[in-house]
Amino acid sequence: MPIGTVLLMTFTLLTIAVVWVAVLYTFIAHHARPPVVHTHLVRPTWLVDMVWACIPWLIVLLLIYPTLEKIFT
Repeated sequence: MPIGTVLLMTFTLLTIAVVWVAVLYTFIAHHARPPVVHTHLVRPTWLVDMVWACIPWLIVLLLIYPTLEKIFT
């Protein structure tokens, strides 16, 4: 596979990842629940939301890793 095609695929995947994560973070920021008065009874869901928002990054980075390894070697 020519190096130009590999670079195009890499930058395309990176662009998709950046857009996807921006949409996720925007969705989480705009649809966050208001704080509850009794915080000791409520589980901190923001941490779970952030973990689920980071999972697409991890998937895309794991998919891009072999390509980046070929580019920089």
